[in-house]
Amino acid sequence: MYGYEEYYDEQIYEPTPLDELFIEYREKCKTILLASVQSEIDSIKNNNTRLKEENNKLHSEIRQLKDEVKSSIEKCKSSIIIDEVLKNINKDNFCEFIGIIYKKDYEESWSSEETPLWLGVLTEYYSHKDSIIEMFNIYNIKTPKDIINFRLPIDWNEEELDIFFNTMKNHYNCNGNFFQYNLRHWGSSSLKSVKEQCSTNYSELPWQYVLRNPLLKTEKYLKLIGEKITETHGSNLASIYHYQNLDENQVKIILDNLDYSKLTGLKNNSIGNLILKYIHLIENDDFLDKIYPFVKKTYGEFKYIKNMKPKYIKNYLLECKENALGLLKECTNLSKEDKQEIIQLLIK
Repeated sequence: MYGYEEYYDEQIYEPTPLDELFIEYREKCKTILLASVQSEIDSIKNNNTRLKEENNKLHSEIRQLKDEVKSSIEKCKSSIIIDEVLKNINKDNFCEFIGIIYKKDYEESWSSEETPLWLGVLTEYYSHKDSIIEMFNIYNIKTPKDIINFRLPIDWNEEELDIFFNTMKNHYNCNGNFFQYNLRHWGSSSLKSVKEQCSTNYSELPWQYVLRNPLLKTEKYLKLIGEKITETHGSNLASIYHYQNLDENQVKIILDNLDYSKLTGLKNNSIGNLILKYIHLIENDDFLDKIYPFVKKTYGEFKYIKNMKPKYIKNYLLECKENALGLLKECTNLSKEDKQEIIQLLIK
């Protein structure tokens, strides 16, 4: 007996059209079957991936719900505490309460025994003025009826600043407290118009907030500061660099407009301190001639003199010959020729 394949091999059998049709059908069945199996596998994989994603999402939602429940419990506890605190706020603990809510804009030395509570708080927390005024009403803290009019000089406009400069002689503060401990004397005057405040002989204006006004850095007011600085009480203007950052060009405008012929008593004076700090910006010889005797009598005078024009450095070194060579080493702004000239004069 021959097998099927052996029979074909023996007989060298040529496939009939029916055989070819059978083979083609078999291959199609195999392809369909494989495709069906692969589709089922892919479906199972996709379903498994989807289930994993849903599972992860559910776990995430559970964690979120747990966090929300925990947060709600904490908020509930905090709310109870806050309600208890708010019930007990009064004029005696209002400052501590505000200090928890807001950060101070300015630090002032004041006590409610001498300075009205509303004035001290509104000054120190000035950027939150409106909110704090509402709190005063909520907690029945006594305030003036026109408290809404309160403004620090830092907010004055150009017209109001002009009024201030035109009434310079009036701007004195009790006990000379121009820059601190002055809120108690300003008091209810702070609620008046700038014109009213500036019209009295003792305006009691807090200079520390006048000098913080940003308009003072403009050319118009820098010139005015220089012009008014030698007037009565105008010397306080020289302290502006303590309250605002001025570049050297801005300071030079002040110095260039200062009437140096009126300068007197510069020792321990705010004008004298301004001059010493920025002496390297002064170019006018008459101005320098005027202040040179004052600078010479200042403690540690050479650290200022060495920043003056060369001729003043030369004069000083020739007047102090015993220390001249040592001091000459510190003169970084002297030319080599200037130093040689000084040395020749010293050894004569």
